[in-house]
Amino acid sequence: MRKGITPIIMEILIVLVVLVLATSYFYWSQSMTETFESTYVNKSDMDIKRAGAGMTIINVAGKEIGIKNTGRFELSMDLFSFYLNGSRVDTDLIQSPPDPSSLGPSQIAIFNVTTPPPGPLNNNYTVRVTGEYGTVDEVFAEMDFT
Repeated sequence: MRKGITPIIMEILIVLVVLVLATSYFYWSQSMTETFESTYVNKSDMDIKRAGAGMTIINVAGKEIGIKNTGRFELSMDLFSFYLNGSRVDTDLIQSPPDPSSLGPSQIAIFNVTTPPPGPLNNNYTVRVTGEYGTVDEVFAEMDFT
């Protein structure tokens, strides 16, 4: 009687092992699909926005820097960074668009530089502004920190 039960037990064990392997493969492939989608779909969205994003420094006077959004997408105001001669400086927003958290297409914002760059002060500076989606603009201008 033992000889008749052993092959049945082996078949049941083989079926269980196959089921466990199939289930593991299913969950692994699901996680790989989700990872692929989140990586490449987000990258595609970012590439589209990067291609349609733009920003221009329109005016530098005294300690003020004017910026215009020349792209098709809103730019977050929190992500602007300001540099004078390569050194990052702090700014305050003194004229904002209707929504002070973002700069919409064709809108202008004016910032006041609150801290002069380190080193000896002169009137000629390379002004560089970076923003969201890799937007950047740079001009050479006179500024007055006296």
